[in-house]
Parts: sequence; C-alpha cells; structure tokens
Amino acid sequence: MAVSLRLRSGSSSEPSSIARHRATASRKKVDGIFASHISSTDYPRTTVDTVFPLTSKIHKTLSQSGSITKRDIVGVIHLGATYSCCGYGWTDSRGSLVYHVLDNWMGCQNCPKEDPRRTLSDMLLAKPSGDLLAIGYKAHKDHLSCSSGQRKKLLYLENFPALLSSNDQLAQPITNGTCAVGVNGAGLFRSVLDKLRSLVLDDLTQRLIITSAADVRDVKWYVTVADIEVRNNMESMVLPVCRNYMNVSTVYKRDVIATFLAPLENRPRRPATWSANQRASQRNVGTSGFLLLDIGTYHTEVSYFTICGNVVCPAYSRKIPVGGQTISTALYKIMEDIFGSKVLSTYKAENYEGFVEILNCLEKAKRNAELNQKLACHLPFSFEAHFKRKFGKHLAEKVKQKGHYYDSVNNCVMLDTQLVRHIFKPFIDKLVDLITEVLREENLLHGGLVTVYAVGGTADNPYVRGLLEQSLPFLRMKRHSDQAILPVVGTLKQALSGTSTVKNLETFRTLQSAYTIGVTAVGHCDFMKSLSVKNLSVIKNAFIPIIQKDEYLTGSPDQAYTHHFCAATFSQNSILIRVFFSDVEQKGSVSVDTMECLSQLHLHIPEEKRGETTGERFFFRVSLTFMRDPNGVGIQAKDTNGVLYGSCRIFKNVYK
Repeated sequence: MAVSLRLRSGSSSEPSSIARHRATASRKKVDGIFASHISSTDYPRTTVDTVFPLTSKIHKTLSQSGSITKRDIVGVIHLGATYSCCGYGWTDSRGSLVYHVLDNWMGCQNCPKEDPRRTLSDMLLAKPSGDLLAIGYKAHKDHLSCSSGQRKKLLYLENFPALLSSNDQLAQPITNGTCAVGVNGAGLFRSVLDKLRSLVLDDLTQRLIITSAADVRDVKWYVTVADIEVRNNMESMVLPVCRNYMNVSTVYKRDVIATFLAPLENRPRRPATWSANQRASQRNVGTSGFLLLDIGTYHTEVSYFTICGNVVCPAYSRKIPVGGQTISTALYKIMEDIFGSKVLSTYKAENYEGFVEILNCLEKAKRNAELNQKLACHLPFSFEAHFKRKFGKHLAEKVKQKGHYYDSVNNCVMLDTQLVRHIFKPFIDKLVDLITEVLREENLLHGGLVTVYAVGGTADNPYVRGLLEQSLPFLRMKRHSDQAILPVVGTLKQALSGTSTVKNLETFRTLQSAYTIGVTAVGHCDFMKSLSVKNLSVIKNAFIPIIQKDEYLTGSPDQAYTHHFCAATFSQNSILIRVFFSDVEQKGSVSVDTMECLSQLHLHIPEEKRGETTGERFFFRVSLTFMRDPNGVGIQAKDTNGVLYGSCRIFKNVYK
C-alpha cells in the first residue's frame, strides 16, 4: 500500500508488462520451464504461488548494465519481524527476467498436500489461525513469551521437531504441552534459514533450472533484513550458515523498496525537441525525493530518500518501537477490561487453542476497522461456554454492563466509534510526530509537495489511512492530474497486481512478499552499485549514518573477494563503507568494487594484520577515505592505526 501525499494517477489500468503477462498466462502459452507449472492442474494458480514480470524500465536498466546474463539465478530469503519467506529469480531462454515466490507468511494452504513446498507451511502454520504462528526474526531472537501483556507470536510444539536439529534443544520446558516458552534462538534461526534455502534449491531442481552441483554453487544468494539491528546480528547468526552458501549477501528491505519506488516518482518532462546532449546535461541537475513509511509489527521507520539522477540514497531516517502490535495490545486490554484478566487467563489454561483464536479474532478486527465505524470482535463460541460455566451468566450481560453492544447471533462484541478512535489515535499521533520530525530535518515541513509511501500490513488498514489523512493537514497533497489539492490514497500494490484494490488482505500480504522477494532477486543490489562519484558533492550529506564504528570485514586466508557497497557514512572528507563478499578473485588481494564506475582498489592485507581468526575465516577492519585535489578524486584504504593498505585515483576533473 502506498499512501501518496503527492499522488499519481488513481487509474486501475494495468502496467503493460503485467497485462501482457496475464493475457499470455491465461492462454497457457508461456514458454520455457515455467510453462508446465502454470498449466499443471497439480499446481493451481493461487495468490501464494505468484509470478510478476519486471517493468520494462527495470529490465532495460539491468540489461544495459550488463548485470544480467542468461540463466543468471538469484535466490532470496526475506527475514521479517513476524514472517520469513523465500523465492528466486532467473533469466529464461529468451533472456526475460522472472521471479517466483515459494513461500510467504500465509503458507501454501491452497497447494496440494503432496506438494513438497507445503512442508514448511505445515510446520510453521499448523493451525487455521496460523497467521499468529508465523516464524520471523524476532521469534528466533527473543525467548518466546506467552504472557497476554506482551503477546508474542506463538509456536506449537509440533512445529519444532523438523526445524530443530539434534543439537538445538529447547531453552525452557514446554508449558501446557503445546506452547514453547523459550527456544534456542540461534539454532532455530539457522534451521529456518537452511530450510528456506532448501526450498529454493529443491524447486530450482524440479524445474530443471539447475542440473548440477556447479549450478548450485553459481546461485547468488541475498538475505533481506529489516534494519540495522538485524544486520548486526548477521555476523553471529548468518556467517556460520553462510558456509553452505555461495555468493551470499545481506541487504536492507528498506533499500529494496526504495529502489523499486524511485522510478515511480514523477520527473519534470523535458521538451521533446531537446537534443541528446541537452538531455544528458540536465539528467543529474537537482534532486527530488520521497518519504517511506514502513509500519512493521514492533517498529515503525520513516526514511527520506533523495533521488539525484539515477542515484537513490537514504537521506534521513528515524525509527520508533511502535507498530501494528501496539494496536493489538490495546485491543487485548479492552478485552481484559470487559471480561477481566482472570477470565482470559483461566480460558487460556483450559483451552489454549481457543485463546489463540481470540487473539486471531482481534487481529482480524484490527485489519477490518473502518473510519467512523464500530469495531466487530468475533469471539469463539467455546469462550462463551467457558464464561457461562465459570461465572453463571452470559457474555451479553457482561458486555452490556461495560457499555458495549453484543451480537449474540455471531458471538461478536461491537466497540463504539469513540473507543475505537481511542485505540488508534495514539498510534497515529506517534506516526505523525515521526513524519513531522523527518520533514523538519529535511526542511520540507512547509515547502512544496512530498510523496509518502506506506508499506506494511498495518499501513493497508482503512482506519490508519483515514487518520493519517486527517492528521497531516500541513502537507500539500495533490492528484496526478494537478486538478485537486486534497488527501487521497494511492496503492503501490496497483503497480504490482494491476488492480486498483485488493480487499483480501492475505492477497496483499502475498503481493508484498512477492514484491520484496522479486525486486531483490532481480535488482542484484543495484541500489548501492548505482552510486556515482560524479554525484558525490550532491549526495555527500544525504546519507543516513548507518555505521557508527569501524566494520569487520571477513575473508578466507586462501582466497580474496570482491566487495560491493552495502551501506556508507559520509563525513567531512571521508566515507566509511560497509561491504560484503561476492566474486572470488586471485589469491593475495582483496578487491573493493566501490561504485559502478570506479576503478578497483586492491587492498593487500598482510597476514599479521588479519586479526582474529575463527575457523576458516579471518577478520580485519578497514576504512576508506575519499580525497579531493585539483587532479581529481583519490581513494585510500587504511586500518584503524592509519596504516595504508592501498590507494588509487579515479575520475579526473570530476570537480570544477
């Protein structure tokens, strides 16, 4: 979902590439190895098993950059806060780019039971209310808690045997025979990561996209993560697993989204009569940007991205520990106020699955909330029986006693509009404060038009959208036609699905998973690789200080690696860069592919400088410094003591 505060067209017409794909798929004339999958009755077309073609602009960019070759395969694993999913992208015999989502947080509930891809879903989503049982990074990292106040995501014991190896034991005993209070976070994390990787490789093998061990080694792997906190844990959690991978890299979901959104931004039209030289001279003149509002389960992040030519970089970002779970917790407190915490706790002890169903009902009520409408919380009928048995009276009496309406036919508690607003308004106020802070930092609070894209399940909520529109009067919002200045809502999923609305929220979640997986798969980290030193003077102050300390780089004593940008921090005259491994190069040097158009800087790391050794890997720290002089730009790499590892000169006469 995209809440566009400077909005594009509200048309529901499909992008041409998607329309062509739909027409082709409907006639079952898709060529290549994917055709059998679409036409097979054993694998019905569902929202869980979705393929989206690339837009022509992305396809053209990748083709011209030379980063796409025939049979180029990219595997992607997305680690979110409340779900993990996987997929892959490849080029077919025609060189066309496609990507495939194997599993998302909904699981493959519509797939045949004999489908091997159903296995993970059965383990993770064992119950009909499985959307509360999804595994994500937070579940791996934290000790799972079943307390009603925190209401962490719940996992059933039957999910664990196939996920945990013999060395990964439960950290604490199981309570009530069903729920895990604590798990070995790192072990479970690695198990899920390996399981998702196996799903990708198995599907690639079944489709005959890979036919040998050499093909497996050639797969490029990307792990998309939510934020810097998750990224910092990659060193301890992912690197041990990465020995089973080749060409593994981690990227931020935020950057993946920004890469996709940037081409959607409207640019001023250049006169058709301009010559090629005139167009080229104006290509990188001036900057534009947009806000990205990412509402997660436990955190919300607002980032402002600057666009300068083809360069997209995060200029300013702020994050608060408030998310969709904040609303869920408020709803649960309302239930405690109506029925009492003792009632809910005894029901939880006697009927744990029923208690999970209550939580699921609250989630559904939150998602379906409409502005200025009552909120319907459907309760399981077993809860009504439990309440009557314990207290000798009906639920309706208790609900009416608290001033609410009870629908006995549907066993539903109806919350009045004022109470619903009381639940949602504090959450929206914090979002508005966050957006205002970022706009003020970027001097955009009272200056011109700003586009805000909102992503995340909660961002698709009609109530949240409505309150956001009401609470942001200081922003000028306009339609694509420039005919009206008023708050309107556009949908990013329209660009993905070709539909103006997706009322089925599960469909939207599937689209969002496909969106993250697909863009990552075909993008090849183009976000940072597209940076140009020619834009350094413009974007030097436009980077969020992601890295506050020297970074550890890892490598093998027997091999050297090519590094690419993944994040950077600019200071007055220097740049501190986080890099990751990709292609293996000659022994004895580490090559840093700093930017798309930069010379390579070979860092000769003496053996005595390699620092701590762990198994087959060594660690060293390095900082890269850009230096300007009349002859151009130089780059130096030094260790923390100032010892020079290497240097080179690039782009003469970049600065005038």
